[in-house]
Amino acid sequence: RLGAVSAGPVRALFSPQGAATLLHELVGHPLEGDLLLAGASPWRGRQGEPILSLPLDLQDDPTRTDLPGAFVTDDEGHQAAARYLVERGVLTGALAATTVAEAIGVAPGNARRATLHTVPRPRVSNLVARCPGALAEPPRGDAEVEIEAISSGTLDPRADLVVLQVRVAHTLRHGRRVRGLAPFTLLGRLPIVARGLLAAAEPGGPSAEPGWCGKE
Repeated sequence: RLGAVSAGPVRALFSPQGAATLLHELVGHPLEGDLLLAGASPWRGRQGEPILSLPLDLQDDPTRTDLPGAFVTDDEGHQAAARYLVERGVLTGALAATTVAEAIGVAPGNARRATLHTVPRPRVSNLVARCPGALAEPPRGDAEVEIEAISSGTLDPRADLVVLQVRVAHTLRHGRRVRGLAPFTLLGRLPIVARGLLAAAEPGGPSAEPGWCGKE
């Protein structure tokens, strides 16, 4: 029988799939240029500023053909190219289609159509994360919950909240799994999440569950 979750603050350890979803919602999706212009991103006007306490490098790379978001040219005909979004925790880039590229000050090349009948819009492709000085091993002994799989996530810029629908998780005691948990919602205040991230080094590779990102 799966255990219920008690409300309150928690130190969470994320699996690669969970961490991929968190970074997608926290930093990837909100740096799509149309969301920046519409004020639907908490990172609007923050270019050149540190947004994470972690010295994270985050790159959107559609040229990674080993990953499911790859493309050769975007849906406006621009050549695919890797683009840094965050360097050492500092916001340095954004994703653009031609309709927003000039307004946000970056080159186009990230326009994708949801269907053949829709206008191309800026979209994340493959997020590649690297972190110099990452911990040699995950800090399992410090965590209370291990997040193994997330079914969906979003970022609410008005409330400054990251919202993750957790599908599979376990309580931890002294680094060991104690009990499986029923699905629950994990909420994170944006400033606390951005300030509290830690990274652990493991062999590089894609997350185990590539997902489908919907816009609106």
